[in-house]
Amino acid sequence: MNLHELQVVAAEARAKANAQKHCIRVCMAASCQSSGSGAVLERLRSVAASDGECDVCVKGVGCMGLCSAGPLVSVSTTAADAPLLYAHVQGKDATELFASVDDKPAERLTRVGDMPFFTRQKKVVLENSGVIDPEQIDDYIAVGGYDPLVRAVTELSPYDVLREVAESGLRGRGGGGYPAGLKWTTVARASDAVKYVICNADEGDPGAFM
Repeated sequence: MNLHELQVVAAEARAKANAQKHCIRVCMAASCQSSGSGAVLERLRSVAASDGECDVCVKGVGCMGLCSAGPLVSVSTTAADAPLLYAHVQGKDATELFASVDDKPAERLTRVGDMPFFTRQKKVVLENSGVIDPEQIDDYIAVGGYDPLVRAVTELSPYDVLREVAESGLRGRGGGGYPAGLKWTTVARASDAVKYVICNADEGDPGAFM
């Protein structure tokens, strides 16, 4: 796939998403799933399917950040600038969640979106977590996913890639926080014909807080 083909897929995915005016997103990360978010998502989809004129998308998404308050559900509304975020949601709350799309907040449910801990944050790496479905590749492509990869493969030289990684300041998530650019450059400079890359993926677990 070249850059043009990627852009076509992205445009199609965005058009599909924009066809639905509002979206109800259910956190499907480990903590929320253990609290029953799967049943919430299933119930919301059932309610949406029963309404032939429903223009609200219902989707499972990645972590929304407040793991202790799951299941978490965010609802985009007509008037609010930011989605309404509800905590401890259950399947029986589905009808009220759909009603909140039309600027009728579900007062009975716990809202947590206005907590200073969240409102004062600016997400960078995780800006799309809690927004896109991590199991749908088109969702990722629609928000620019893989654009840097295509650029690295089609426009940049290996040296340019190493330089950008080094200048980015990316570090490993182990205790030493070793610079990724230095690691990559060291491997690239190795003289042996056969090279091995060993990936320690342990730091990807929820218990890694570096």
